[in-house]
Amino acid sequence: MASIVLGTAILEPIPSAGPGRVPLRRRASAPELANLNAIYGNPEEPYQVGNSIRLQHQGSSGRQNRTINARIVRVFAPFSMAAVMVVRVFEPTVDLEGEFVLKVYDQRYTGELRKQYGVQSWSRTRDMKLERRRWSKQLVKFFYKIMADDYIYAGEDEGDTSNDGHEDGDDNQDEEDAGDELFFQTICLKMYRAELEVYRQARQHGIDGTDVPRFIGSVRIPTTYRSKNCCAESANIKGVPGILIQYLPGFPLQALYEKECPPPPRSEWQSLVDEGVRIVHYMTTNMDIRNDDCCPRNTVVHWDPVTQRWKCKLIDFGHCAIRSKGVSDWEWRERQAWQDEEGSIGRHMEVFLRERKKYDYVYEKSQYSLDLSEDFLKRTPGELEKGMNAS
Repeated sequence: MASIVLGTAILEPIPSAGPGRVPLRRRASAPELANLNAIYGNPEEPYQVGNSIRLQHQGSSGRQNRTINARIVRVFAPFSMAAVMVVRVFEPTVDLEGEFVLKVYDQRYTGELRKQYGVQSWSRTRDMKLERRRWSKQLVKFFYKIMADDYIYAGEDEGDTSNDGHEDGDDNQDEEDAGDELFFQTICLKMYRAELEVYRQARQHGIDGTDVPRFIGSVRIPTTYRSKNCCAESANIKGVPGILIQYLPGFPLQALYEKECPPPPRSEWQSLVDEGVRIVHYMTTNMDIRNDDCCPRNTVVHWDPVTQRWKCKLIDFGHCAIRSKGVSDWEWRERQAWQDEEGSIGRHMEVFLRERKKYDYVYEKSQYSLDLSEDFLKRTPGELEKGMNAS
């Protein structure tokens, strides 16, 4: 007997078994989770070209959740803070024809942030340490503390999850590892929610699909499982969140000053950069968001077949801070002044195009940006405090 098939091959023989007697081993208690188990067994496997991926899709129109299957056709590697790839949906294909960008906020791919905090790479062992302690009072309190912070990243001191009052030893190290994994998982959740809010506001303001890529919907990669160490089914926690957006083949603005120039002629460079600055200005003055990672890298220049011209759009909003209800106009404008989102694109491109391409791009600050500089960057600390109290 070469094999025993039950359902979708739940059981399979052990290759080293002797003739006439085939011991069996269980591959997965649920066939539909077999691939997901393999993903967690090897963190380098899931997001590769040719792999299929199952997504729980929530459409932007609020329709009922549905399961879709997609195949990865391109990967934007190396991953920095999120796994970004191009996928083609093959089941079902109604209203989802073509290729889309899938951005997954997976804590396993936070290597850049882990290096910053001096924390080890993700491992299944570290993940299980978190599952055993997820509902402890200390970790629940830590979770709410991170989520309450207006900024995506907590301070360096909040990255320290050591437990005061606990004895040193293996238990203390396990607590610290669990806290670290919760920290990175929560940061991924905050970036996911920030992107959702930006695209929600973009749709309200009518710039979805024109100044930013069209938002298709939010997704979640299901990884539900039960454990004796976990007091409840962890479907809502363990599912990896992500978004599905319009795929625009193109390149970032910074490619204009790199060694090999992309297709747009030099005569269009001024208007392309101006368009990027214009979008930033609109979002700064009309939407309750502040992009802490606004730069030429987070743009896409693409050819628009409808208007028959090159266009620039803004992308990557995971590092956006959303204005809280208790933040006054003065406080919000002060944060915008120090961030200088318009200058992060306009001034940056002006300097590098001149230095590397001998191109005289002229960046003109908007009146709003000039007012921010006048109100906050040219005042003494005493004047700033006086203005804040007056507001």
